Amino acid sequence: MIRSGSTALLGNPLLRLCSSESLNAFAQNAVHNNCHKKHLWNAYLQRSMTTLRRPGNEPKGIPPHAWFLLTIPAATFALGCWQVKRKAWKEDLIEHMHRRIHRNPIPLPLTMEEIDKLDYCPVTLTGTFDHSKELYLGPRSQINVENHKGGEGGGIFSTSKAGYNVITPFKPNDRDYYILINRGWVPSDRKNPAHRAEGQISGEVTLNGIIRLPEKREPFMMKNSPEQNHWVYRDVDKMAEVAGTAPIFIDAAEDSWIPGGPIGGQTNLSIRNEHMQYIITWFSLCAVTSYMWYNQFMASTNLRGRLR
Repeated sequence: MIRSGSTALLGNPLLRLCSSESLNAFAQNAVHNNCHKKHLWNAYLQRSMTTLRRPGNEPKGIPPHAWFLLTIPAATFALGCWQVKRKAWKEDLIEHMHRRIHRNPIPLPLTMEEIDKLDYCPVTLTGTFDHSKELYLGPRSQINVENHKGGEGGGIFSTSKAGYNVITPFKPNDRDYYILINRGWVPSDRKNPAHRAEGQISGEVTLNGIIRLPEKREPFMMKNSPEQNHWVYRDVDKMAEVAGTAPIFIDAAEDSWIPGGPIGGQTNLSIRNEHMQYIITWFSLCAVTSYMWYNQFMASTNLRGRLR
Protein backbone atom coordinates (compact mmCIF):
# COMPACT_ATOMS: atom_id res chain seq x y z
CA MET A 1 0.00 0.00 0.00
CA ILE A 2 2.80 2.28 0.84
CA ARG A 3 4.82 1.51 -2.33
CA SER A 4 1.88 1.80 -4.56
CA GLY A 5 0.86 5.00 -2.76
CA SER A 6 4.35 6.36 -3.17
CA THR A 7 4.36 5.54 -6.83
CA ALA A 8 1.05 7.20 -7.24
CA LEU A 9 2.24 10.16 -5.25
CA LEU A 10 5.44 10.58 -7.32
CA GLY A 11 3.38 10.39 -10.42
CA ASN A 12 1.52 13.50 -9.36
CA PRO A 13 2.06 16.39 -11.91
CA LEU A 14 2.68 18.94 -9.13
CA LEU A 15 5.63 17.00 -7.80
CA ARG A 16 7.07 16.49 -11.26
CA LEU A 17 7.39 20.29 -11.53
CA CYS A 18 9.76 20.20 -8.57
CA SER A 19 12.15 17.73 -10.17
CA SER A 20 15.64 19.00 -11.10
CA GLU A 21 15.00 18.65 -14.80
CA SER A 22 11.90 20.77 -14.55
CA LEU A 23 13.65 23.48 -12.49
CA ASN A 24 16.50 23.69 -14.98
CA ALA A 25 14.07 24.06 -17.83
CA PHE A 26 12.20 26.78 -15.97
CA ALA A 27 15.41 28.74 -15.31
CA GLN A 28 16.52 28.50 -18.92
CA ASN A 29 13.12 29.70 -20.06
CA ALA A 30 13.29 32.72 -17.66
CA VAL A 31 16.75 33.68 -18.89
CA HIS A 32 15.53 33.42 -22.47
CA ASN A 33 12.57 35.68 -21.67
CA ASN A 34 14.85 38.28 -19.99
CA CYS A 35 17.20 38.32 -22.94
CA HIS A 36 14.26 38.79 -25.27
CA LYS A 37 12.92 41.67 -23.20
CA LYS A 38 16.37 43.29 -23.10
CA HIS A 39 16.65 42.97 -26.85
CA LEU A 40 13.23 44.61 -27.28
CA TRP A 41 14.20 47.46 -24.93
CA ASN A 42 17.45 48.09 -26.83
CA ALA A 43 15.57 48.12 -30.09
CA TYR A 44 13.10 50.64 -28.64
CA LEU A 45 15.92 52.91 -27.49
CA GLN A 46 17.57 52.76 -30.90
CA ARG A 47 14.32 53.72 -32.60
CA SER A 48 13.85 56.59 -30.11
CA MET A 49 17.36 57.95 -30.73
CA THR A 50 16.85 57.67 -34.45
CA THR A 51 13.66 59.68 -34.13
CA LEU A 52 15.44 62.35 -32.07
CA ARG A 53 18.21 62.63 -34.66
CA ARG A 54 15.86 63.33 -37.50
CA PRO A 55 16.37 66.83 -38.93
CA GLY A 56 12.75 67.71 -38.39
CA ASN A 57 13.07 67.21 -34.60
CA GLU A 58 16.20 69.40 -34.10
CA PRO A 59 15.86 73.10 -33.15
CA LYS A 60 15.80 75.21 -36.27
CA GLY A 61 18.10 78.25 -36.04
CA ILE A 62 18.26 80.64 -33.09
CA PRO A 63 15.23 80.68 -30.76
CA PRO A 64 13.24 83.95 -30.52
CA HIS A 65 14.18 84.64 -26.91
CA ALA A 66 17.86 84.64 -27.87
CA TRP A 67 17.38 87.82 -29.87
CA PHE A 68 15.94 89.52 -26.79
CA LEU A 69 18.98 88.48 -24.74
CA LEU A 70 21.17 90.09 -27.38
CA THR A 71 20.00 93.47 -26.05
CA ILE A 72 22.30 93.00 -23.03
CA PRO A 73 25.63 93.21 -24.91
CA ALA A 74 24.11 95.86 -27.18
CA ALA A 75 23.12 98.01 -24.19
CA THR A 76 26.51 97.66 -22.47
CA PHE A 77 28.25 98.61 -25.72
CA ALA A 78 26.07 101.73 -26.00
CA LEU A 79 26.85 102.67 -22.39
CA GLY A 80 30.56 102.26 -23.07
CA CYS A 81 30.31 104.60 -26.08
CA TRP A 82 28.39 107.10 -23.95
CA GLN A 83 31.14 107.04 -21.31
CA VAL A 84 33.74 107.74 -24.02
CA LYS A 85 31.85 110.93 -24.86
CA ARG A 86 31.45 111.79 -21.16
CA LYS A 87 35.20 111.36 -20.63
CA ALA A 88 35.99 113.76 -23.47
CA TRP A 89 33.46 116.26 -22.10
CA LYS A 90 34.88 116.06 -18.57
CA GLU A 91 38.46 116.49 -19.76
CA ASP A 92 37.46 119.56 -21.76
CA LEU A 93 35.68 120.96 -18.69
CA ILE A 94 38.72 120.44 -16.46
CA GLU A 95 41.04 122.01 -19.02
CA HIS A 96 38.67 124.95 -19.46
CA MET A 97 38.42 125.44 -15.69
CA HIS A 98 42.18 125.45 -15.12
CA ARG A 99 42.80 127.68 -18.12
CA ARG A 100 40.22 130.20 -16.88
CA ILE A 101 41.21 130.19 -13.22
CA HIS A 102 44.79 131.21 -14.08
CA ARG A 103 43.72 134.34 -15.93
CA ASN A 104 44.52 137.76 -14.56
CA PRO A 105 41.72 139.12 -12.34
CA ILE A 106 39.19 141.41 -14.01
CA PRO A 107 36.69 143.86 -12.47
CA LEU A 108 33.41 142.24 -11.51
CA PRO A 109 31.02 142.62 -14.49
CA LEU A 110 27.94 144.74 -13.92
CA THR A 111 25.33 142.45 -15.53
CA MET A 112 24.17 139.01 -14.48
CA GLU A 113 24.33 137.83 -18.10
CA GLU A 114 28.08 138.39 -18.14
CA ILE A 115 28.61 136.94 -14.65
CA ASP A 116 26.73 133.74 -15.54
CA LYS A 117 29.31 133.09 -18.28
CA LEU A 118 32.34 133.52 -16.01
CA ASP A 119 32.29 130.55 -13.63
CA TYR A 120 35.81 130.05 -12.16
CA CYS A 121 36.90 133.42 -13.54
CA PRO A 122 39.11 135.56 -11.20
CA VAL A 123 37.81 139.02 -10.35
CA THR A 124 38.87 141.92 -8.16
CA LEU A 125 36.57 144.23 -6.20
CA THR A 126 36.61 146.85 -3.43
CA GLY A 127 33.94 147.39 -0.79
CA THR A 128 32.85 146.64 2.80
CA PHE A 129 31.58 143.56 4.65
CA ASP A 130 28.37 143.20 6.65
CA HIS A 131 29.31 140.61 9.29
CA SER A 132 25.86 140.68 10.90
CA LYS A 133 24.37 138.38 8.24
CA GLU A 134 26.93 135.59 7.98
CA LEU A 135 25.91 132.25 6.49
CA TYR A 136 27.66 128.94 7.18
CA LEU A 137 28.32 126.30 4.51
CA GLY A 138 29.28 122.89 5.83
CA PRO A 139 30.38 120.90 7.65
CA ARG A 140 33.38 120.32 5.40
CA SER A 141 37.12 119.91 5.66
CA GLN A 142 39.73 122.51 4.81
CA ILE A 143 40.94 122.49 1.19
CA ASN A 144 43.70 124.21 -0.75
CA VAL A 145 45.57 125.09 2.43
CA GLU A 146 49.08 123.86 1.53
CA ASN A 147 50.33 127.42 1.25
CA HIS A 148 49.10 128.42 4.70
CA LYS A 149 51.52 127.95 7.55
CA GLY A 150 50.69 124.78 9.42
CA GLY A 151 47.96 123.84 6.98
CA GLU A 152 47.45 120.56 5.17
CA GLY A 153 45.78 119.48 1.98
CA GLY A 154 42.07 118.92 2.17
CA GLY A 155 39.95 116.21 0.60
CA ILE A 156 37.70 113.33 1.51
CA PHE A 157 40.50 111.58 3.43
CA SER A 158 41.93 114.75 4.93
CA THR A 159 42.97 114.60 8.57
CA SER A 160 41.88 118.22 8.92
CA LYS A 161 39.07 118.61 11.40
CA ALA A 162 35.61 119.58 10.20
CA GLY A 163 34.58 123.17 9.94
CA TYR A 164 32.51 125.66 7.93
CA ASN A 165 32.91 128.14 5.12
CA VAL A 166 31.85 131.61 6.22
CA ILE A 167 29.65 133.37 3.64
CA THR A 168 29.46 137.14 4.27
CA PRO A 169 27.46 139.86 2.45
CA PHE A 170 29.75 142.37 0.74
CA LYS A 171 28.86 145.75 -0.82
CA PRO A 172 31.10 146.71 -3.75
CA ASN A 173 31.79 150.44 -4.07
CA ASP A 174 30.70 150.55 -7.69
CA ARG A 175 27.13 149.30 -7.11
CA ASP A 176 24.21 149.81 -4.80
CA TYR A 177 23.59 146.19 -3.71
CA TYR A 178 25.36 143.49 -1.73
CA ILE A 179 26.81 140.23 -3.06
CA LEU A 180 27.92 137.03 -1.29
CA ILE A 181 31.60 136.43 -0.50
CA ASN A 182 32.88 133.06 0.71
CA ARG A 183 35.59 134.44 3.01
CA GLY A 184 36.96 130.97 3.69
CA TRP A 185 37.10 128.12 6.18
CA VAL A 186 37.00 128.14 9.97
CA PRO A 187 37.05 125.15 12.36
CA SER A 188 33.81 124.31 14.13
CA ASP A 189 34.97 125.84 17.41
CA ARG A 190 35.44 129.20 15.67
CA LYS A 191 32.15 129.22 13.80
CA ASN A 192 30.79 131.73 16.30
CA PRO A 193 32.00 135.22 15.22
CA ALA A 194 32.65 136.08 18.86
CA HIS A 195 35.49 133.50 18.84
CA ARG A 196 37.28 135.21 15.91
CA ALA A 197 36.60 138.90 16.50
CA GLU A 198 40.11 139.83 15.36
CA GLY A 199 39.33 138.42 11.91
CA GLN A 200 36.15 140.46 11.34
CA ILE A 201 37.41 143.05 8.87
CA SER A 202 35.92 146.53 9.19
CA GLY A 203 36.12 149.36 6.72
CA GLU A 204 36.94 149.28 3.05
CA VAL A 205 38.84 146.31 1.70
CA THR A 206 40.06 145.22 -1.73
CA LEU A 207 40.10 141.50 -2.42
CA ASN A 208 40.55 138.99 -5.23
CA GLY A 209 38.07 136.19 -5.74
CA ILE A 210 36.66 133.60 -8.11
CA ILE A 211 33.13 133.71 -9.48
CA ARG A 212 31.12 130.60 -8.60
CA LEU A 213 27.73 129.62 -9.98
CA PRO A 214 25.08 127.65 -8.05
CA GLU A 215 25.71 123.95 -7.52
CA LYS A 216 23.10 121.22 -7.79
CA ARG A 217 22.11 119.10 -4.86
CA GLU A 218 23.61 115.63 -5.26
CA PRO A 219 21.40 112.53 -4.85
CA PHE A 220 20.96 111.51 -1.21
CA MET A 221 22.60 114.75 -0.03
CA MET A 222 20.99 116.45 2.94
CA LYS A 223 18.82 119.45 2.21
CA ASN A 224 19.71 122.98 3.23
CA SER A 225 18.07 124.39 6.35
CA PRO A 226 17.84 128.16 5.79
CA GLU A 227 15.81 128.69 8.96
CA GLN A 228 18.71 127.20 10.99
CA ASN A 229 21.40 128.89 8.88
CA HIS A 230 22.71 125.46 7.92
CA TRP A 231 23.80 125.14 4.28
CA VAL A 232 25.07 121.86 2.88
CA TYR A 233 25.47 122.89 -0.75
CA ARG A 234 25.77 126.22 -2.57
CA ASP A 235 22.20 127.33 -3.34
CA VAL A 236 23.08 130.88 -4.41
CA ASP A 237 19.52 132.04 -5.07
CA LYS A 238 18.22 130.92 -1.67
CA MET A 239 21.29 132.23 0.14
CA ALA A 240 20.86 135.62 -1.52
CA GLU A 241 17.19 135.69 -0.55
CA VAL A 242 18.00 134.97 3.11
CA ALA A 243 20.89 137.44 3.31
CA GLY A 244 19.19 140.14 1.23
CA THR A 245 21.81 140.26 -1.51
CA ALA A 246 22.05 139.84 -5.27
CA PRO A 247 22.53 136.20 -6.41
CA ILE A 248 26.26 136.63 -6.99
CA PHE A 249 28.67 134.28 -5.21
CA ILE A 250 32.46 134.74 -5.06
CA ASP A 251 35.11 132.60 -3.36
CA ALA A 252 37.75 134.80 -1.77
CA ALA A 253 41.30 133.98 -2.94
CA GLU A 254 44.04 132.71 -0.64
CA ASP A 255 45.63 136.14 -0.37
CA SER A 256 42.48 137.44 1.36
CA TRP A 257 43.36 135.49 4.51
CA ILE A 258 44.25 137.46 7.63
CA PRO A 259 45.30 136.10 11.04
CA GLY A 260 42.28 135.10 13.08
CA GLY A 261 39.90 135.21 10.14
CA PRO A 262 38.51 132.58 7.79
CA ILE A 263 41.14 130.90 5.59
CA GLY A 264 40.53 131.86 1.96
CA GLY A 265 41.23 129.86 -1.17
CA GLN A 266 38.46 127.32 -0.57
CA THR A 267 37.59 126.85 -4.23
CA ASN A 268 37.34 123.13 -4.98
CA LEU A 269 39.38 122.47 -8.12
CA SER A 270 39.16 118.69 -7.87
CA ILE A 271 36.61 117.38 -10.35
CA ARG A 272 36.13 113.63 -10.35
CA ASN A 273 37.02 112.00 -13.64
CA GLU A 274 36.40 108.25 -13.32
CA HIS A 275 34.98 107.74 -16.79
CA MET A 276 37.88 105.51 -17.91
CA GLN A 277 36.89 102.99 -15.23
CA TYR A 278 33.31 103.10 -16.48
CA ILE A 279 34.51 102.63 -20.07
CA ILE A 280 36.50 99.53 -19.13
CA THR A 281 33.60 98.15 -17.09
CA TRP A 282 30.93 98.55 -19.78
CA PHE A 283 33.05 97.31 -22.67
CA SER A 284 34.21 94.33 -20.58
CA LEU A 285 30.59 93.42 -19.83
CA CYS A 286 29.81 93.77 -23.53
CA ALA A 287 32.63 91.37 -24.45
CA VAL A 288 31.69 88.80 -21.81
CA THR A 289 27.97 88.77 -22.57
CA SER A 290 28.64 88.69 -26.31
CA TYR A 291 30.84 85.61 -25.88
CA MET A 292 28.24 83.91 -23.67
CA TRP A 293 25.51 84.64 -26.22
CA TYR A 294 27.61 83.30 -29.12
CA ASN A 295 28.63 80.19 -27.20
CA GLN A 296 25.05 79.45 -26.17
CA PHE A 297 23.14 80.14 -29.38
CA MET A 298 25.60 80.20 -32.27
CA ALA A 299 28.36 77.72 -31.49
CA SER A 300 25.97 75.04 -30.16
CA THR A 301 23.70 75.40 -33.21
CA ASN A 302 26.64 75.00 -35.59
CA LEU A 303 27.85 71.97 -33.65
CA ARG A 304 24.49 70.26 -33.96
CA GLY A 305 24.53 70.97 -37.67
CA ARG A 306 27.90 69.23 -38.08
CA LEU A 307 26.70 66.14 -36.16
CA ARG A 308 23.71 65.47 -38.42
